[in-house]
Amino acid sequence: RQRTAQRGYAFLDNMCKGTSKHDRVLPKPNAETFNIVIQSWSNVGSKKAQQKILELQSLLKDMQTDNSELLPNRETYLSILSSMTALDYKTSSTYFDPDAARELI
Repeated sequence: RQRTAQRGYAFLDNMCKGTSKHDRVLPKPNAETFNIVIQSWSNVGSKKAQQKILELQSLLKDMQTDNSELLPNRETYLSILSSMTALDYKTSSTYFDPDAARELI
C-alpha cells in the first residue's frame, strides 16, 4: 500500500512540474488527481501517511490560483478527514490524531 501511495505521489509531483522522468509532457493535475493520491495515502494507515496527506493538501492549496479544476471538493475533504482516524495496519489498532484534524480545520 505504501509503495503504491509513494508512486502516486511521485507521479502527481511530475504532473505538477509538467514532465515525467522520461521527459514526456504531462497534463496539470486536477482535484480528482489529488483525491486519488490522498485516498491512496489514506489506505496506508500510518502517521507518515497522515503527514503526506497534509502535504498534499498544502500543495493543492499552493497550486490554486484561478484554476477552478484545482478547488478541493467534497471528496477531497472527506478523504482528508477520514485519514485522521485510521487503522494502523502494523499494529491493527485505530487512532485519532486531534492535532492533525485541528490543523486541517
